Amino acid sequence: MFFFLFRSKKQGWPMFRYGLIIFGIGVVITAVTYSMAAGHRSGGTYIVSWGPMLAGAVAMVRGLIGVSAAKRAQAQMGPGYQPYGAGQQVYGGQAQPWTQAPPPAPVAAANGMPSGGGVPEGWYPDPASAGSERWWDGRFWTPASRPAGAP
Repeated sequence: MFFFLFRSKKQGWPMFRYGLIIFGIGVVITAVTYSMAAGHRSGGTYIVSWGPMLAGAVAMVRGLIGVSAAKRAQAQMGPGYQPYGAGQQVYGGQAQPWTQAPPPAPVAAANGMPSGGGVPEGWYPDPASAGSERWWDGRFWTPASRPAGAP
């Protein structure tokens, strides 16, 4: 039931909405049972459903943290960057040569064999400009670049 607590942080808004729904269910359960208890002559008992409300609040906070982290990462890449390919063909209104460049060479594992997971994200020599490095996000070249060897 609480599988949403373990979802990826990349899903910020869906996580927030899911948490809001779960939190709302908890509030509705509490409100309905309270109104039923208030209607009895002897007062009755009601349920405060802390579980769904707490789990929903945690999911909402995690969702907002994910959204915030994604916005910070996008701000570092520049205004025209869209992750995972959207907007990769045109940056700043002009086609960029690095968008069509092949991926960096695969990195060999400790035993000398190529790793099977593809090329990991990181700074690699810029395919379009000598003397600089460009960030490879694991799938695409990004607009972020820096002088070669910079920390």
